Amino acid sequence: MADVKASRSERLKGSISTLIHKALEESSFTRIWFVGMAVVAFSLSLLMPIGCMSPATNTFALFSINPHVLAFRYNAMVKNMTNTHLYDEERLKDDLRALPDVYRFGISGVCKEFTGNKEVHCTNRFIHSLDIDAVIKQDIAKASLSNATATNLQLFWDLWAHNMTENTSASKAHRDSLIHAAAGLTVTSLVIGPIGLVVAIAAYLLSHSSRKTIAIGIALFDASLMVTAAALWTTASAQYAAAFETSLGGQTVSNQPVWNSTPQYPSSYGLLLFACAALAKLCVLPIFALLFLVVLPIMLVVVALISIWFAFLLMKCLSNCMDACPTTTTTTTYYGSAYGSGWGGDSGGDS
Repeated sequence: MADVKASRSERLKGSISTLIHKALEESSFTRIWFVGMAVVAFSLSLLMPIGCMSPATNTFALFSINPHVLAFRYNAMVKNMTNTHLYDEERLKDDLRALPDVYRFGISGVCKEFTGNKEVHCTNRFIHSLDIDAVIKQDIAKASLSNATATNLQLFWDLWAHNMTENTSASKAHRDSLIHAAAGLTVTSLVIGPIGLVVAIAAYLLSHSSRKTIAIGIALFDASLMVTAAALWTTASAQYAAAFETSLGGQTVSNQPVWNSTPQYPSSYGLLLFACAALAKLCVLPIFALLFLVVLPIMLVVVALISIWFAFLLMKCLSNCMDACPTTTTTTTYYGSAYGSGWGGDSGGDS
């Protein structure tokens, strides 16, 4: 039995060693992989700077928010604090129809999504900041509303801005710097990627002695740009959402409009695309592809299985302990009366 286990262990080590060797050695496969993944990574990263530039790129949003839920949560928070609604809920439902159901922010603009009639309107600007207050006020000014409704909504959002955006405004400069840095790194990666690929291919064709070092250096530099850009955008988005939640203090909505079932923070697939682009940049090198696409998933599965097994053993141990615990019965005399009690049993006595 020991010999069989040793043989299996040796075969596993041999397989891993072979995979690592093939991932590190210079071969036709690694060259094709390098070029192919570089093209895939460039294609993915090309989608990032055009996010929310037009309705066609609305899907590549990096931050999405529902202003209706935001307004109702703020209105409910004021009600809890002052026992008076800042805005009548029924009127708020009707008046908010002038605003889109979802604002989607990307590097190159903001898209306004009306889920009821499936309309999407976008305003493009490179680089667009995360500032929902400014966008909402612009939309109120442009909307076809009566003077009274426009005034009421404007006052409501002015109070919202005054009371709620203290947290968001305080970090606006920092958030804008993160967004500008992320956009700059993304564009730099778009420039460096094709140039680096051409240089690496030329080095291989010319059989340059440092061709492998050149390829690895270019790939790592390009990957670091995209990974950093993705991290900066994710940080800015998380900080913005956290600022809202801090201002709202965990306030929930008890009477959300039935025609608006979109959550406060709808899915932003641009962040997933950003992560995929960063991962593709890393996986340009076969050894990193082996690590991130093969080794890491296997390790996660193994850790999950071990955790499940330990949880099962713990539950079984607790169950056995509970079964082994004896059922105890105590008798207490109280003013001449005897009371018997036990775990799961009846208790009673004579008076």
